[in-house]
Amino acid sequence: MTKADDNVIVEARNLAVTLGAKPFFRSVSLTLRRREMVGIVGPNGSGKTTLVRALAGLQPLASGSVMLEGRSLDRWDRRALARNLAYHPQGQSIQWPVSVRRVVELGRIPHIGAWHRLAPEDDKAIEDAVRRTRIGHLLERDCTTLSGGERARAMLARALAVKAPVLMADEPVAALDPYHQIATMQILHQAAARGDCIVVVLHDLPLASRFCDRIVVVAEGGVLADGPPDTALSSDIVRRAYGVSAIEGRHEGRRYVLPWSICPSDGDADG
Repeated sequence: MTKADDNVIVEARNLAVTLGAKPFFRSVSLTLRRREMVGIVGPNGSGKTTLVRALAGLQPLASGSVMLEGRSLDRWDRRALARNLAYHPQGQSIQWPVSVRRVVELGRIPHIGAWHRLAPEDDKAIEDAVRRTRIGHLLERDCTTLSGGERARAMLARALAVKAPVLMADEPVAALDPYHQIATMQILHQAAARGDCIVVVLHDLPLASRFCDRIVVVAEGGVLADGPPDTALSSDIVRRAYGVSAIEGRHEGRRYVLPWSICPSDGDADG
């Protein structure tokens, strides 16, 4: 492996997924690196969640392979894989009366098993996750009493407590107000800056263009674009992927893109 490849941690080669009898996407290849926050964006039904689940080893493949640290996911012991690759699904609900503290502690199960005592390093990981998500005041609350935003932050803390070098988060800001959306994206970006590989599914293009180091646009049955936000979220790519025009600008040295209006279809008359 060359020096340029030293940060590669996940490599997907020629992925194809079939749902039912229908091919969902085909021939998708991606390389994910440490110290990188990758945004997965695309229209509804394009396969963002399916792709991330495939990268996490949770979605059966019709063909292709996913490698973690140079080893195929199917050759990893399941607990070892859970220690090295954390998956944060969207829309998580908690239906039983359990404290927020216990939910965050569950993030350490890949390290200690289900019935073992927490060691000092586990306590440290939990305290760090609680501090980063700012949920210390919620720890003794029953999770069934939390608001949607509070619950989302508790579940993010559980994912962070794993301390996996790869974290894949599916729409982690969907239930949050603007303050907590920005705070969550900052937390994830800081984790990437510290050395983790962060993959995040997003619908919010301004947040993606602001915080992600790289954007993968999923559309048209595969990867339509893959690169820095300035190129992957160009006006042409946004138009092709979403059928909308976008406003572009710069603020504090970063380019942003704001979806603005629906593009007329080819069959529309000009009036």
